[in-house]
This record gives sequence, structure tokens and C-alpha cells, in this order.
Amino acid sequence: MTKSRLTLSVLAAVVLLAGCDGVFERARRLLDVDLPGSAPRTTAPAALMQRSGDLGPGVQRAAYEIPVEAGATVIVHLHSDAFDPVLEVTPPGGGALSNDDFGGSRTDSELSISTTTAGSLKVVASSVNPSAVGAFQLRVVPSGRQPEGGALLQPGSPQPGRLGPGDATLGDGRWVKRYLVRVGAAPLSLNIRATSMTIPNALVIDPEGRVMPTAQSGAYRLSRPGLYRVQLMSPGPGQTAGFEMLLASAAAPEAAPPSVPRAHHALPRTGSDVPLALDAEVTGTLGAGVRLATGEPADVYRLEITADSPALNISMTSDSLDAYLVLVAPDGSVLEDDDSGGGTDASLSFTPSLAGSYRLIASSYRADMSGEYRLALTPSSRVAGASAPATGTTARTLTGRLEQGDTQLRSGEFVDDYPMTLAEGQTLRLRARSSDFDTYLIVHPPSGDQVDNDDGENGTDAELEFTARVSGEHRVQVTSYRPGETGAYSLEVSGADVASAGAAGSTAASGAPADGPRANPPRPGGPRVFGLFAGISDYPEGINDLPECANDARKLAETLEGRGIASSDHIVLLTDAEATRDAVRGALRRASRELGPDDVFIFFWSGHGSRTAGSRDSREIDGMDESIILYDGAMIDDELGELFDRLRARIAIVALDSCYSGGFAKDVVTRPGVVGLFSSEEDVLSSVASQFQAGGYLSHFLRTGMGGEADRAPRDGTLTVGELTHYMRQRFARQASDVRLAGAYQELVVDRGAVGVDETLWRFPR
Repeated sequence: MTKSRLTLSVLAAVVLLAGCDGVFERARRLLDVDLPGSAPRTTAPAALMQRSGDLGPGVQRAAYEIPVEAGATVIVHLHSDAFDPVLEVTPPGGGALSNDDFGGSRTDSELSISTTTAGSLKVVASSVNPSAVGAFQLRVVPSGRQPEGGALLQPGSPQPGRLGPGDATLGDGRWVKRYLVRVGAAPLSLNIRATSMTIPNALVIDPEGRVMPTAQSGAYRLSRPGLYRVQLMSPGPGQTAGFEMLLASAAAPEAAPPSVPRAHHALPRTGSDVPLALDAEVTGTLGAGVRLATGEPADVYRLEITADSPALNISMTSDSLDAYLVLVAPDGSVLEDDDSGGGTDASLSFTPSLAGSYRLIASSYRADMSGEYRLALTPSSRVAGASAPATGTTARTLTGRLEQGDTQLRSGEFVDDYPMTLAEGQTLRLRARSSDFDTYLIVHPPSGDQVDNDDGENGTDAELEFTARVSGEHRVQVTSYRPGETGAYSLEVSGADVASAGAAGSTAASGAPADGPRANPPRPGGPRVFGLFAGISDYPEGINDLPECANDARKLAETLEGRGIASSDHIVLLTDAEATRDAVRGALRRASRELGPDDVFIFFWSGHGSRTAGSRDSREIDGMDESIILYDGAMIDDELGELFDRLRARIAIVALDSCYSGGFAKDVVTRPGVVGLFSSEEDVLSSVASQFQAGGYLSHFLRTGMGGEADRAPRDGTLTVGELTHYMRQRFARQASDVRLAGAYQELVVDRGAVGVDETLWRFPR
């Protein structure tokens, strides 16, 4: 798994070279050391400064000043075998820049600095650990000089370019091009995008010498008058890269409309939108009229929303096409939905935060669909086509007690459960009060993520307002903020059908609990679900860390336990240093002894993956073995396949979110009952899914799918293999179709082997 993205990788003065194989060379960067087996360097740049020093008691920082000219570029490198070094560099007239763990190395830090004025370059060497002791080496090397005047970019047509032979080179061998942008009173927008499979790095420095941040789209807003310097660099020595730059007015009136970051349902430009009023129910036909730029048929409506508008529900139903809704707010933000209305119907529920004109696009999921549809706009307090309930929605107060013997969350808090039946669009208001403990509220909808709250406006009383996106039973949990707290509480409920708001087991029509709140009951006679969930974010020295991977494993385990799908004694969670080869082997061997012929087993991994040449396996026609990088080393596909062969579950799922993971399919999916889900093909990297706060796309979609989102065709409380794999493919196509890494697009790999699409994984507990 790698942190690379589909768009231009932005340097922000620090070149971060992320790798996916999990093992990095110790950077010799600009130190006079050649790596074993590497080609000798023909020339070394003359150093502006080269120093050796020591940190120790009373010496936590070593500071230096180096005179530099205006328009120069220098590379500053700090190395230590004794501690984890941190480098800080302040260019003349600019702010301080810092770097730690250059290229994933715990022994090296490096910064590439371009100066705009002459003066002293201030360099500080320190350590992550203030008490560190040991020697370090510091080297400052000139990396060429920016051409006087440079190539001055002008607003207008896109300017293509390419980094390659004939260009200037940096001290580490990378090619570089430099440009100038002059900004007057009117701000400008600079957009840089890659046009080659190899993605260049970019550095933009403002008139005061500060490095500018950028969005992932590669767009820079240049608002400060003066001269900006733009530097484009190849990602590595000898690597060519293509790019295109476009300089335009930042307030261009003809700017393209906002669009979702995918190549479908491109938003139409402003046109003759049809007004749509509150409580309107209209019918239309798609296929013969307007089409979006991406081909889908569409009707476009306009909603005028006032500041006091209530929460709204928009539903689109059809018997002849798969409905798709897109809502564009006045600020350009986008909401969209495909199947939340049940089956192939679309539904959007939202509370307007802005007054103004909203654009609603009624469309179909695919461009080849056509037919009639029905569209309704209603307040979210009632469902379109139904009258507001006349009774049963008055406030009720339920009482209960958290005590020893109650069900506990994984984190140790006691919890009481209340099932409540809500219609789509219905709003539930809850308040939990207690003088014995700090209350905490959680709502689990039939599908989707939970909603929770600790403290409302009344001190430690938890308050929560929730609008149901789907009809069905919602599970309300009353628990405490801290583990182990006990005592009495009251739960105030309004907006729900209080006849169903009592605890399970209630038989009173009034909804009063008969026997008090209930815990999740076991499912008598149902198949058991076992899981081994492993993820590493914090790797040992020499391997670059990854964001959210350990959390991916935690979240999936918590989701399955929280939904009552797997019990805590059937879950093994291994994160960071716990996820060793022996720990994974041991957990899989124990599972092989405990699993029964009706059980379901899940092995989930989120972290680094690698591939190595020299395989002796005849199935590896490319001669490469794939592996997952555990805390203490690699586990190759052959070994995981052998361990999986011993599992005698009815269904065994292997789900790997790591680079090259698709190569495991031929080694693991080798017998009936095994299903493989892999985040990328065997020669393709996998990306971090930062927009979902997940280590990878597979991790996020697997969790939401297994948590209930995949139960769609039909939405009957039963999750089948076909529903899960279809959901995964669908989400990858919509959310990750344009993720491109090292020249290849990331694609989900699904291998069901001999497992049928209608094979049941589990029923969701009620």
C-alpha cells in the first residue's frame, strides 16, 4: 500500500519517496557513501558545508548558518546511525521548514530549498527524542541555479512540458524545470497535472520565499502580488515525466461547474432548470431529452431553499431504470445517491445549511437506461406518499440501569440496547440522563455507520438527533463514557414510534419494557463467524509507516462485533507490533481446529505488500511471489495458501488491502469454500483512501458492506456472497475508478472460486 495519489504528487519543499515493498535502502543521499551493488558515482557536487557533530547531555540541537545567493537551490541532508534525526532549514527571508524520516528512513532527513533572496541559510540538526545521544553527519550541496528571469508563464493556453535528458539536474540526479509567475492585483490560479505514467513532483514558492501548500488536485491559488517560482522535478534519478500547466484568473466566470471526482454523472452547466417546490411529486421520462457530458440521461430541477427550511427528503423511484440522484448546493458541494431508497431506487435526506438555489439532477445509474420515474420532495419528518403518523410520536421516558452482568462493549463499557422501528425520513430525538455516570448514546441504523454522542448542551447528559435514511429497526444503545461505570439512568425518546421503543421482549402495547433492556442475544443454531483482523500503521525502523491501517483492522472487528455478527471470543485482533508472522500463523492454526463445517471465517489484512522474483511455484507464470509485510518480516502467498488449506469452514474469506495483493488469488483460492477480495492486481500498487480515513479502499468498503450496506438485493437482513462482491465492485467503480499509481489503475480483484453468489454469509441480528 502506498500513499501515492492519482494526481500530481506535491513536494512542499520536502521530497517524500514512498515505497510499497516495505523495505527501503538506507539513503546515502549526498553523503560520500556508495551502496553495495550500486553504480559508482562519477562526480559528487562540491559541498557548501559538510559537518560531523554530536548530540548529548546539554546539546539537543546543533545550529549552522550557510551564506547563499538569490535564485539558488540547495539540498540539505542529515544522517545519523545513533538516533532518529530531524532537520530544520530556514531560507533567507522565509519561514522554517522541517523533515523527518526522508524516504521512510529513520536515519535520514532531507530538504530541497530554493532561495529567492541572498542571505544566511539557517540549518538545525536535532532528534525526535530530546534525550538522544550520538553522532550525526550534515551536508549541504548546491543543486544548480535558477536561470535569471526564467521561463515566465502567461495566463491563457495550457503549457505542456516534459522532464528528461537535456534538462538541468539536481544534486541527486533528478531532472528539474523552473518557471516564474508574476501576479499583480488580480489573483491567479495555477493548475499542474501529470500527463505521463510517471508523476512529477512540484514546488511553488511565494514572493516571500514560503513553500505553498496545494490540494490533491494540483491547484494553487496565487493571491499575493509579486514573483512566484515554480519548480517541477522528476520523481527519481533517470525517470522522465510529462506535465501540463495552466495559469488562469482565479475568479474566471467561465470556470467549469463543480463535479464529483469520478468519470460519471458529470454535472451540467447552468441551464433552464425546472422549478421544484416543497411537497411536490412529479413524474418524468429519461432517455429522449438532456444527457450529461458522461452520457447518462438527466432531468435538472431547481430548489429554492430558505434559511428556515426544514430537513428534506428527496426520493426517486422507477420500475424501468436504476435511479440516481445528484444534489448540488449553492457553494458547489455535492450529495448523491444510488440505491438508498431500497432496491434500485434513490433517496437523499439532508438538512440545508445554506439558503439559495440548489440543483437536483434526476438521472440513471448507467447511460444505456431509459424510462419513467417518480420524484418527490418532502420534509424529512414524513415519508413521501404517506401521511404523518397521528399517534405514537409523543415523548416517552424509559428507565434502566447499567450494572454488572450487562453486555459490554469491546472497550469495557456496559451497554443496554433498545430496538426502535423508524420509517425512512423519520427523525428520532434522544436524551440520556444519569446522576450516577456520564451517559453516552449510540444509534445503529439497519445499514451504514453508527451515530453517537457524549455530552449535549446539558452537561454530561448525552443528546442525539437522528434522521433515518432507511426504514427498519434501529438499535439505540445507552452506555457510559468510561469503562465499568454503573448506575440508574432515564432515556427520553421523541419522534419515534414509542410503541416499538421499549427494550426487546416487551409485550406491552404502550412500549413499556417488560423485563428491562436486553443485550444482543446469541442466534440459536446459526453459523458462527470467526475473524482474524490484522493491520500495521507503525512499522519498525527501515519500513515507512502507513496511515490508518491498524485502525482498519480495529474498525472491521468492532463493526462485526457491534452488529452482533461475531462474538468477542471468536475475534483475534493483531495491530502494529502484535502482527508478527508467528502471531498470524498461530491464529490461523487455532482457527483450523475451532472452525466447524457451518462456520464462516474472515482473514483481513491492511498494510504493506511486496513481490519478489525467483518463485519456484509453477502457478507463478511471471516468476514472482507476492507477500504481505508483517511486523517482523514477509509472509508469502504460498505460505498463506497452505494455512488456508487447513480451514474447514463453510466459507473462508481472505481480504487483503495491500500492494500486489491480487497475486495471492492463485495460491489461496484453491479449494471450494474460499472467497478472495484483493485491493489491486498482482503487479499494481494500492492507494491509501484518505478521504474515508482508511488505509485503503478495500478496507473501507469491506467494513461498510459487511456492516449492512451490501444487503441490498433484496434488503432482507441477509447478506449473501453475491451481494457483498457486487457492492465491493460497485463502490470501487464509483469511488476509486481513477486511482492511478506508477502508471497503472488500481482495480479490485474478486475471486469467488466455487462459492455461489446466493451463498449466505450471515443474517443480521434484529
